[in-house]
Amino acid sequence: MLQKIGVWLIVGLVLFTVFKQFDKPKDQSQVTYSQFMDDAKVGKVKRVDVQGRTLQVTPNDGNKYSIVSPGDIWMVGDLMKFGVQVTGKADDEPSMLVSALYYLGPTLLIIGFWLKQMMNQACWFLLCITLDLLY
Repeated sequence: MLQKIGVWLIVGLVLFTVFKQFDKPKDQSQVTYSQFMDDAKVGKVKRVDVQGRTLQVTPNDGNKYSIVSPGDIWMVGDLMKFGVQVTGKADDEPSMLVSALYYLGPTLLIIGFWLKQMMNQACWFLLCITLDLLY
């Protein structure tokens, strides 16, 4: 029973890591960077939160959206000229434990299966020796 739970936990962990690799945030807005800058120029943008290359835009009407910056080095200066409040946030980094499990998880699984096989073979070997000594 405990082995079945362990196997399902391992299967779940493997599926989680596979799906996590393909987990990309989907762009929900149809606003281009050029449209965003034009809106900022005419005063339609109230606030922009910059996090790496992702821009969280808050227009005056309140409907937030996010876009990806093409790497415009003068963007912040231009937005400030247009009267837009610009804030910056650090990039989200996963915790050390999550990173370690993400990169070492498959290796630890392989080592675990290998050790299990070696232990099974060792047990059969010891059982055979014990049976030979008894008979």
